[in-house]
Amino acid sequence: MRLLKLFILFGLFVLSLMACAAPPPEKKPVELYWPLPPDKPRIKFIASYHSERDLKPPARWLEALVGPDRTKALRRPYFALSDDEGNIYVSDPEQSAVFKFEIKKKRVSIFAQLAVPLGMDIIHSKGILLVADGKAKVVYGFRLRDGSPAMGISSKFKRPVAVRVDEKNRRIYVADSARSDIQVFDLNGRYVSTIGRRGMGKGEFLLPLGIDVDSKGRIYVADAFNYRVQVLDKDGNYITTIGYGIGRKWGNFDKLKSVALDSEDHIYALDASHSNVQIFDIDNNLYMFFGSPGSREGQFFIPTGIYIDDKDYIYIADSLNRRVQVFKYLGSD
Repeated sequence: MRLLKLFILFGLFVLSLMACAAPPPEKKPVELYWPLPPDKPRIKFIASYHSERDLKPPARWLEALVGPDRTKALRRPYFALSDDEGNIYVSDPEQSAVFKFEIKKKRVSIFAQLAVPLGMDIIHSKGILLVADGKAKVVYGFRLRDGSPAMGISSKFKRPVAVRVDEKNRRIYVADSARSDIQVFDLNGRYVSTIGRRGMGKGEFLLPLGIDVDSKGRIYVADAFNYRVQVLDKDGNYITTIGYGIGRKWGNFDKLKSVALDSEDHIYALDASHSNVQIFDIDNNLYMFFGSPGSREGQFFIPTGIYIDDKDYIYIADSLNRRVQVFKYLGSD
């Protein structure tokens, strides 16, 4: 009888919590575009993701009892990308985890546990997510369907930080910040060659942190301590340089972190110090920029990674704001 009374009291307590807990305010979509009117908009803000709360409203009564679920929230995201189903994968080295945001199913889970997960890419033809582990000095591959191990690339890495897959030319490029080079593999993870070496000359690197490939197979490297993006052909031969060197003016870089290409081969250079993305063409003309320092939508606090999918959605790991921001390139026409 006493147990029944306790159960009834507990039920009444939970009901009272549910009654007192106000429903979460409805989140209105933010309309942000760059550049500002009267210019035609080219970049649109889409969404921001920090935790499962951004996908669905939390169970208020459960939060009242045990607090928010902090196991499904980003702490220090480094890189983010999406698969063909629209799921977003985020590397978080502070939590030694890769998170999976299932947008359609409105849930977040830990997809893989690694020592220090950093840059990522997908071999779409194989359904494999590649993750560079900066501490283990290995590029791991996991099957997208279930997260099971699929492959591992272990070479003479010192600190692999960025990965890019070129399926057209059947190549995997891995940027190693400690070795200051790019190592090349086939789609099965077999070593092919090494591009570049430490230095300040053409085709040389100082702390390469990001890499991407355009529609013609040209390689773009965020050469951080040389304050430039270098463009190479698929065999590693120097073509040109993007950016105007170190500085605070438009076209300059300070803490260059990552590089990405849209469907029209515009070059997006992400700078953590400027807290923005500067967009160039292959002739080194500054096309436009977006972003500024801060914590509001469209602002950044030490962003570290940028990725653009084949639908021109732009994913930026906004590290110290503990979130991933998604934008879309609207085209030049």
